[in-house]
Parts: sequence; C-alpha cells; structure tokens
Amino acid sequence: MNVIDLNKFKLKSKRIILVSTLCALTAVFAVLCALTATLAAFEEAAFIFLQSRANTFFTTLARILTFAGFFPLLIGIDLVIEVIPPSRHKFGFMSAFAAGAGYTINHIFKVIFQRPRPSVNQMVNSTGLSFPSGHSAAAAAFFVVILIYVVVNVKDKSISIPSIILCVAMPIIVAISRVYLGVHYITDTVAGLVLGTIIALLVGLVLWLLLKRKLNKFVRVHSFLFGKQNSDK
Repeated sequence: MNVIDLNKFKLKSKRIILVSTLCALTAVFAVLCALTATLAAFEEAAFIFLQSRANTFFTTLARILTFAGFFPLLIGIDLVIEVIPPSRHKFGFMSAFAAGAGYTINHIFKVIFQRPRPSVNQMVNSTGLSFPSGHSAAAAAFFVVILIYVVVNVKDKSISIPSIILCVAMPIIVAISRVYLGVHYITDTVAGLVLGTIIALLVGLVLWLLLKRKLNKFVRVHSFLFGKQNSDK
C-alpha cells in the first residue's frame, strides 16, 4: 500500500469512526428521550443518594462548579480566549459557537418535551423546563470542542493529559452538581451531556472544517475566523 492509499485509508477510517460515534450517541439520546418518563424510581434513588450526602462544603462547591455550565459565563470565558489571536483562531470561535449551538438546540428540546423541574428540595433557584439540562449540554459542547483540539494538535503530554482530564471531568461535574442541587433529574443531565457531545463533534470535526474550506474565497471573513493561511501550521 503506497502513501496515498494509506492516507486515504486513514481518512476513511476516521470518517467511519466519527459517523459511528455520532450514530451511537444519537441512539443513546433517543433512548433517553423515550425512557425519561419511565425512570422515576431510578431518578428518585439518584436524588436520595446525592442529597443524603449533602453538607455545607459539598453544597457550596456544587453551587460554584455548576457555573461551569452557565452559558453567559462560558461566553465570557470565550471572550477572554478570543483576546489572544492564536487561541481565538484555533478554538476560541469554535468553542463559543459550539456552546451557543448546544444551548440553543437544548432549549428547542426543552420546549418539545415540556418536562417540569423536580419537586424535591432545590438548593438554588432555577426556572424553566428540565429536560435536557442546558448547563450540561453547554458545558459538554464547550469542553469537548477544546478536548478535540487538544487531542488533535497538542503533542506535549505535560499539557495534553491535564487538559484532557479537565475537559472530560468538567461537564460530568456540572451534570452531577445539577442533580445534587435538585434542579434536574439525572436523565436530564445525561441527555444534556450526550447532546452537547454530539454538537461538539459536529462543530469541531465537521462544520468548522467545512467552513474553513468553503469560506476560503472570502479573505476577510476567513482571516477573522481562522487567522492567516499559515497561522495553523
């Protein structure tokens, strides 16, 4: 097998893995949507398990960490990232777009399912509908996009490994905090994580690469979003 054939094989394999992953995540999300109303006992057990361990320290920590999925805060972080041209062009715009898409699409599903918030003891004030969790979806979309960039581009393990751990852990922590605080069912948060991950994969591995190629003719727009042609090299 020559170099060209090998490169084509690798590209085809990556596409198959991506499509398979997206299909699997979509199937999981569909199952969660279908079973949401039938998992009351499991969700009640999750509330009992988490809230039975409630104390001042965990509650304060949960109230702080839950903001890692607060959409305005994520956009604020992105604005800081976008002050620096290299990070702005490499993943700043992309992560902001993913978080925004995650929040917006998640809200559409909320309107469709119309699930009320849990009636248990809520430790923070949250209004609106419950399924899926907007904090979980926005956090997953934001951090998974950065995770994709790190995995693909960062070769220094002293940087990549801590970054990967952080990007995987933060959405999960946000999801757990939302259940602990009593503002979401566990299926809300799992569905939010899955939905956010789907959006991150589509944005980071499909849409952004497509835009980079299609907008190449529009020099100013392309330069604004992606920097100079050689900035990624």
